[in-house]
Amino acid sequence: MKTISKKNAKTFKYTEKQKKDLERTCKLHYCNPDCKGTLFQKGKTMPALEELKTLKGSKKNKNWFRNFTQKMRKNIFKGKTNVLKNGFYEKLPSKTRKLLQEKGALSGCASVVLGM
Repeated sequence: MKTISKKNAKTFKYTEKQKKDLERTCKLHYCNPDCKGTLFQKGKTMPALEELKTLKGSKKNKNWFRNFTQKMRKNIFKGKTNVLKNGFYEKLPSKTRKLLQEKGALSGCASVVLGM
């Protein structure tokens, strides 16, 4: 396995569209106390997901994504109507939750937080 040192790491340059998409995604998952429009939204029924609104591709791909997210939601909720605790996913590790709050997050609408 090859490791990459900071000296050899490449700097990514984002386009304006990529920056806007990243900002929208961050707002959706970390500045959304009720997690509206995400998999973690309260309730028994599947919410209208924001990701589906911006997903490009065929109807077949959108249907596959919708079915996949429904299965994920069913697995996450397991009969409950709410999996949030103070705006954060209840199974999010407390260390991660505290770090997100220190960085200014109002919510944690994700089961895994990458890059922390």
